[in-house]
Amino acid sequence: LREDFDTSSPMGEAMLKLIMVFAELERKLTGERTASTMLDRAERGLWNGGVVHGYVSNPDNPGELLLDEEWAPIIKSHFFDAFEELGSAGAVQRRLLERGISQPERKTRSGNLRGGKPFSKQQIIRILRNPLYVGSITWGEFTKEECHEPIISTEQFERVQRKLDETTTRRTNYRYSRGRQYLLRGLLRWRCGAMLTPK
Repeated sequence: LREDFDTSSPMGEAMLKLIMVFAELERKLTGERTASTMLDRAERGLWNGGVVHGYVSNPDNPGELLLDEEWAPIIKSHFFDAFEELGSAGAVQRRLLERGISQPERKTRSGNLRGGKPFSKQQIIRILRNPLYVGSITWGEFTKEECHEPIISTEQFERVQRKLDETTTRRTNYRYSRGRQYLLRGLLRWRCGAMLTPK
């Protein structure tokens, strides 16, 4: 960006294209190195980062997850146990709102405050689908088991997955929406299997 190339001449245009090729090569090599490092960490049972409720990172060994004494019981009782009792993520969301349970506040490295908002239905489903809570670390297609102390049992996790699969495949969208009837509602799916919603 700092170089002044005269792209109106053949030589200037060629030089610009050469530099762009090397810049793209460097970007791809950086991406490969990053992915390789993260896979290596996952193979060693280390967490690659990101917000995860119910665990905290070990300050003496970054990447090792330790149980969060405050949030681990909340994840078990108010997410997994509640889902098995109530049968849907929407019902879990309503109960969390009734009991005043929202995302914990945290400070980012830049000093900004995040969290403090109610859990969305999608966030609840992501928590219920996350194998991290049975002690596994997943990175892409790779999964390593028994990396940290689990919050729930494997049996409960599998029951929750079956129930989630049932609720996502069941067709319940026959009702009218604001006076309109969508004939294909509940039938059309995206490649990932998710139901398409009319808008």
